[in-house]
Amino acid sequence: VSATTLIETSTESSKTDITPLLPPQLDKIVQLNPVSFRYKSNNEYSIGLIAEEVVKIYPEFVSYDDYGNISGINYSKLTSVLVQGIKELKQIVDEQQITINQLLKK
Repeated sequence: VSATTLIETSTESSKTDITPLLPPQLDKIVQLNPVSFRYKSNNEYSIGLIAEEVVKIYPEFVSYDDYGNISGINYSKLTSVLVQGIKELKQIVDEQQITINQLLKK
């Protein structure tokens, strides 16, 4: 059994114009529509997103073939927006916890 690991260049020295990924990502993330499906080519079951839907929300995640047709999704880019979405959720939860604690003190 062999395993494949995807490693992408991600060092600071390989990048320029670095800026934080700003909110609101959560509003965009919830627009994504995860689905289960079977590939037509081999009937293999899988889960994922539909590229034609993703392009409307995150066009930078979608790849194209030589003819300009949508051909796939770069799922590794999704990780960054999911991390930002979790940070946004944490801020909401933290603010709600402060409110709950204040209400419990009354």
